Amino acid sequence: MASSAWPSTWQEFIALQQEERIAATPLQLDALKLLFSDQSVPVSNVAKLITVDSIKAHEETPGASDSGLWRTLSDGIKQLTEYNDKFVELFYEIAKVPLHGATSTLLTAYWEWWTEWAFSFDDPPSVDPKREAARQGWLNINAFSAKVSRNRREFPLLNNLGRAAWVRDILEKKPWETYSQADFADLDEEDQAYQRELHDIKSLDGRVPAAAVWFTTDAQAIYELGGEIGDEYENEKTDFDGRGFSKKRFAFWRERFEWISGVEELAEKTKAAAKEAAAAMKKVEEANKTS
Repeated sequence: MASSAWPSTWQEFIALQQEERIAATPLQLDALKLLFSDQSVPVSNVAKLITVDSIKAHEETPGASDSGLWRTLSDGIKQLTEYNDKFVELFYEIAKVPLHGATSTLLTAYWEWWTEWAFSFDDPPSVDPKREAARQGWLNINAFSAKVSRNRREFPLLNNLGRAAWVRDILEKKPWETYSQADFADLDEEDQAYQRELHDIKSLDGRVPAAAVWFTTDAQAIYELGGEIGDEYENEKTDFDGRGFSKKRFAFWRERFEWISGVEELAEKTKAAAKEAAAAMKKVEEANKTS
């Protein structure tokens, strides 16, 4: 972001978006204003309005970039927590807007932006005043991605379920058990302090709520996943003995959530999120035993 702080209102968000180097067009920002301010306007109308400039650009220059739109939407999802469901509805309606007749949609560009830019997170150091906002943003983008995936059968490009695989980084690893200060002796004092935080069990506070939301939203969908995990490498070592999505791995993740829910050092909201995820997963496992 170009701004130094996250907005507290949608009006502030719109104002800050106008300062971005890769910016949405004025018409696209006007469409967002409608989404946020006028509940009487159908979201389908907002979707048609917000895609006008992108469609025009694609018609004039096939393959033209509309990064400003997708960057703005991903920022909005991360920063405006109360509008998470509105963004889910908006993306569903955007999926219905045809590009080049009925042969494709603008979702291709969305998918590329999500993969390259939107769906990533580095937990800031504790001295960063925006750390909690960044953590909330990571929770928000995961919540959105889980919820919008419910429309995957109608619009496959809205299927983000595979992105849930990142949870193995916190559910299959315990970096606090292998941390050695000597490994970071060449770093300056500030970076060493940051590495200690990243390898501390309290680092789970920054990621567990975002991981849990996949399972509280649709544990059944994650349970049914199978096949390879795209960024799982052969030499990658975790506490789980196996590869790819599987029922066995699902159970391992559920057990790790159960364990996290009882770790005294963690924040109450972290433990509550882990407990809720584990319960949702257990319910799915039990249901599938009897089905």
